[in-house]
Amino acid sequence: MIFGTPFLATPIGVALSGTSFSGELPTSIGRLGSLTALDISSCEFTGKIPHSLANLTDLTHLFLSENNFSVGTLSCQLTSFTLSKNQLSGQIPSCLMNLTHLTSLFLLENSLEGPIPSSLFELVNLRYLFLYSNYLNGTVELHLLSKLKDLTDLDLSSNR
Repeated sequence: MIFGTPFLATPIGVALSGTSFSGELPTSIGRLGSLTALDISSCEFTGKIPHSLANLTDLTHLFLSENNFSVGTLSCQLTSFTLSKNQLSGQIPSCLMNLTHLTSLFLLENSLEGPIPSSLFELVNLRYLFLYSNYLNGTVELHLLSKLKDLTDLDLSSNR
């Protein structure tokens, strides 16, 4: 079991992108206390993102693109979160609003629908917000965008 091995007891970053790992991400990942970055993009993981990620208090970068995750509860100090190409459906998950340190949020190429919640614009540290190629609709009020004073890149294209 890769996340239970002693040599990974205090890593800084783990990159498993493009491997053939599959199934649910083991909850034991929450034991990697010093982990600051985790990239498991382009694997074949499924299921909910484990709650045990909340134990990773140093985790700032989480890359989960091109898997088949669903979002449960997220509570970390993430600054960068990528959950693109995961077949997410429904509205933008409200648990993302707990990630108040985010500077980068990438939810592109999913099946998210409905309006962009105004609470998303309370993530005032955002620099990069990519929500393109979903089924989002509605209007984004200019006064909401003005809350994101550090925003440099915004892509809402290819929505409804």
